[in-house]
Amino acid sequence: MKIFCALSIVFLVSAMSGLTGADAMADPDERELYSKALSIAQGKVLRDRAAAANRPGALSTSSSALLFGRPYQKGDSWDLAVWRLNQTQEMLRPAPTLAASELRDPIVAESGLFRFKVIQVSQDAAPVIEIEVTQLRQAGFSLIDPAVERILISGDGNFHPLKKQYFIKNRPEPFSVSPNGIRKVKSLIDFLPIDFIPLDNAVREELRYPPRLPPAIREFAAKTGFKPDLSRSVWLEQDDFFGRPIQALWEHGDPWPSYIKTPHGIALLVRKGAL
Repeated sequence: MKIFCALSIVFLVSAMSGLTGADAMADPDERELYSKALSIAQGKVLRDRAAAANRPGALSTSSSALLFGRPYQKGDSWDLAVWRLNQTQEMLRPAPTLAASELRDPIVAESGLFRFKVIQVSQDAAPVIEIEVTQLRQAGFSLIDPAVERILISGDGNFHPLKKQYFIKNRPEPFSVSPNGIRKVKSLIDFLPIDFIPLDNAVREELRYPPRLPPAIREFAAKTGFKPDLSRSVWLEQDDFFGRPIQALWEHGDPWPSYIKTPHGIALLVRKGAL
């Protein structure tokens, strides 16, 4: 699986440039892009291997519990404002605080508001967290997919996604999709950053400045008072199955990352307490 991930990145780089084989190595810029793509893939493989080697069968304290400050409990709830971007990220991840003159703003396609509610936490040594995700209709937000009644996602204490199900109106049974994004798109919601992000093999850093937001999202953040305390936050960098960057800022004590950016969208934590 890891080898396939690395090969997928190389294939994508070649496909993007329109060059293959020796031709792809002829141009210095292509060689640099090829080399950096391989470096991204290799870094992910090494982190995955290290995490797997250090991951015991039973976890006494999970990464999410350390960041949240306690284990999840049934009834925990929070809201995410989410925007789908119609301009995907570059293969090479930008710095989160890159100046406006150095980075083009992605264009916001759709926006939605989602409520997350913990509906079950297994009592095993390695607990499984089940979360119900529903769309909210509030001022400034519409339902991205009115046919979807709710979504069920589940993951372990280190936020490894385990299951994802869609519950559709007038359909008696839910349908399951891959929790890792390897699937045919069933809904625009598939593009949104509402899934678990593995924590134990993510690169962790500290930030001096908050992540840079596109203008439309920046205006929303200013109106709602979105301002994570960076002194109490950790910056997380991860890769999806295809080696594309996933970035998140998690403020200690919050139930979910304050900020998430994937190749297709951006999410902000807008409510993090009890209803």
